[in-house]
Amino acid sequence: MGIIQKAKQNPKWNYSFSICATWAGAGSLIVGILMLQQFGVIPFLLWALGNTLCCVVFGIFAGKLPVLRKIFTSPIVKIIIGFMCVFQLWINMSGIHDSLMIINSTLALIVTYFFAIGFLFLFLKFAMFKNVLTDDFSWKIVYVLIFILVLVSISTNGVSIPSAGMNQEGLTLGVQRFFTLIVGAFFYPYFWELFEFNEKQKEGVKKVNMTKCFVLGGMLFGIYISFVFLLGMTSFSPGLEIMKGILLSLIALSSLTSFIYSIYISFGNKLGFAVNAAGMIGWYYLIPLGIMGVWNAMQDTRFILIVGTIFISLIWSKYTEKKGNKSYEYYQKEN
Repeated sequence: MGIIQKAKQNPKWNYSFSICATWAGAGSLIVGILMLQQFGVIPFLLWALGNTLCCVVFGIFAGKLPVLRKIFTSPIVKIIIGFMCVFQLWINMSGIHDSLMIINSTLALIVTYFFAIGFLFLFLKFAMFKNVLTDDFSWKIVYVLIFILVLVSISTNGVSIPSAGMNQEGLTLGVQRFFTLIVGAFFYPYFWELFEFNEKQKEGVKKVNMTKCFVLGGMLFGIYISFVFLLGMTSFSPGLEIMKGILLSLIALSSLTSFIYSIYISFGNKLGFAVNAAGMIGWYYLIPLGIMGVWNAMQDTRFILIVGTIFISLIWSKYTEKKGNKSYEYYQKEN
């Protein structure tokens, strides 16, 4: 039995690694290190906790409240989410680009567009399990690389203990990021599609407990973020900076693929191709902003939209419960 067929028979861990890889993104490494070094341990832990619980919270609520799926997969919300995915496209293209700038600026641009355009065409057909497997493979390499980087950097350059971060600015930021991150996954079309793909056993992939996959994905992310914490307490020689750049590019690439596919989910193949292509072209003019500039622009806007959508979902849920219509199948028949 080949690797792909074996994965189709028991895809639980493939899904879990893909969930973790998709959620991580380029910002998780850069923002995590900056949070620890600039604001201290407590703000970092608040940020990390919101990050880690996000996939768990999403998996539980998406599995238990079918009305959420009705709302978040409705045509209007899918379009809104699809345009938000363009921000993620930019963040992760910036992640690949910025990580390779230490080698050569022209090479960084070429490599970024090479991967972006390659996956743009690869995901035109039968994209879901291709994305699951590429995420799974690349994320396992990420674990190996980040473990080696932590081990070598700490043994070579030692550890610098950060501040506790008990000042008002740090705590305020930590709490803010906790709440904006813990609901972030609700605006990931790929995550909603995973439930649909799993239930219908598309492409011959066996059905698993998708809620458990999201819980495992959150746990895998927690392991990864603990290594980010250790990286934030050490420093990097020029050689290690190159290794860190390769690590960042892999993290960004794993997330980039999922958002290219997410835009296809939101807009369909033809319009999705156009939105992806326009986003990739537009990114060229956003390069000076870097990862942090685009990430900050996206984060707060996404939180407001998600909270508003969840609020509508809860009201709708109460309304339908009074009518005695609770099943997801009912909501599907409505359309």
